[in-house]
Amino acid sequence: MSCRILLAYAFIAFGAFTLNAQCPAITDIIAFNSVASGTDCTFSLEVGTDVTSNSANKSLSISISLADNTPVLSTCIGSLSGASSSAVINNITLPCDTDLSTLQVSFQGYDGNGGCSSNGGANNCAPGSFPAENIQGALPVEITSFQATKERFQQIQLEWVTVSEENNAMFAVEHSTDGRNFEEIAKVEGNGNSVTEHYYSYMDKFPESGLNYYRLKQIDFDGTFEYSEVISVEVEKNTDQPLAIANSLAKSEITLIFNDNPTSNAVVEVFNTNGNLLYQTKINSETTHLTVDVDTYEPGMYFVRVPVGREYLVAKFIKVAE
Repeated sequence: MSCRILLAYAFIAFGAFTLNAQCPAITDIIAFNSVASGTDCTFSLEVGTDVTSNSANKSLSISISLADNTPVLSTCIGSLSGASSSAVINNITLPCDTDLSTLQVSFQGYDGNGGCSSNGGANNCAPGSFPAENIQGALPVEITSFQATKERFQQIQLEWVTVSEENNAMFAVEHSTDGRNFEEIAKVEGNGNSVTEHYYSYMDKFPESGLNYYRLKQIDFDGTFEYSEVISVEVEKNTDQPLAIANSLAKSEITLIFNDNPTSNAVVEVFNTNGNLLYQTKINSETTHLTVDVDTYEPGMYFVRVPVGREYLVAKFIKVAE
């Protein structure tokens, strides 16, 4: 899963030295196009520079290392001019649990036509560094496990694990019966920014008979999102006491149809998508139809459930606006 990572935007104040007016310096670093593969994440860096002069052909060498001084990259950015030059460095790979705020960034400016020192650039600029305290964020939300398990009473337990999160506002749990058209059935709050493992779960109490497909929509605080893989689990069709709803698009009431005689004293229940019980009544073995008043319900999806032994008959309806 990938998401855009902002490392820093602020201009840097250097109190220990004064830069030559012709010398380039780093003004911001933006990491983007982050892609996780296993435990490693590969991403790109856009390095913004300020030459403070309109004369061209300035160069800047940049070095990045981990907190323990392990090198991450060392490269030369050339042909700089003006106050808005930038360069993109691709294919940087780090473990996904790396805290980017611990990286050490240093640079050396060169004023002249020769590029960096390795190819003849004039070294008449003071060295600089990009302060670690200005580096923000982490590598993308990395889901290492996502699985669905059928539980008792035809319910589906969804579980997933993350090893790192950045700006993770929430997960929207989405369901489908054909693997193509998904609808949201729940929201699960994320952990914002983290480089430790977090375990999440959600119980789908009202799956459909047959194949049920699920995916996660990971949503950042700024509204950007990414989808997980799609997983599926099959629920056997319960044919003991088929239940149908005559008017599944309801305005004021629904009519339940029992195609076989229900068990004596069976309990009919109506739930909303949050699993809250809204209605409950008992029926007898002679019941073939039951009308339920839903006039006061908010527009949206609802579920009817009839326990039969250790199983459930489940049907759904949608309350539409008047």
